[in-house]
Amino acid sequence: MEEQKTEFKVTNDNEAEWALDQIREVLSERDRLIEIAKNKISELNSQIDALNEKYENKTSYLKGLLGEYFMTVKHKETKTQESYQLLTAKLVMKKPSVKIVHDDEKLMEIYDGTELIDIKKSFKWGEFKKDLKIMDDGSVVDTVTGEVVDACKTEPVPGEFKIDFNKEEQNGQ
Repeated sequence: MEEQKTEFKVTNDNEAEWALDQIREVLSERDRLIEIAKNKISELNSQIDALNEKYENKTSYLKGLLGEYFMTVKHKETKTQESYQLLTAKLVMKKPSVKIVHDDEKLMEIYDGTELIDIKKSFKWGEFKKDLKIMDDGSVVDTVTGEVVDACKTEPVPGEFKIDFNKEEQNGQ
């Protein structure tokens, strides 16, 4: 005779707590592995920084020599830079300048109500949605006007089961 396997089901609070413990263990293992990966990424970023510094040190002397050479040749000059074209590269000396650093929020407060403030149009979906009704045939009707809204379609959204752990438990993992 064949043995029937019965599928496990959660039928009481104790079994539900057991299932939650299993989930916590899996999440804890995931978090442990993510932490290892983050540490490895940090290590690799440190190695990248060290390589950049090493190669910057190796090239800075030659860059200095090219800068000195640049000052001895006749070069093209624009408002913002001077340049000298070679066969495989262009030597460029950017002229010093001043950059304006701005705080958009403060500027918007100061110049509110002027033509300097850009006002963007946006559809008030939250308000409009309140007046909509989904019909049996899937069409969307504006209950205020009674018209079918062609710009709106319906899509089925599957249900979803979620577990929201207590905040203390999440922080404690």
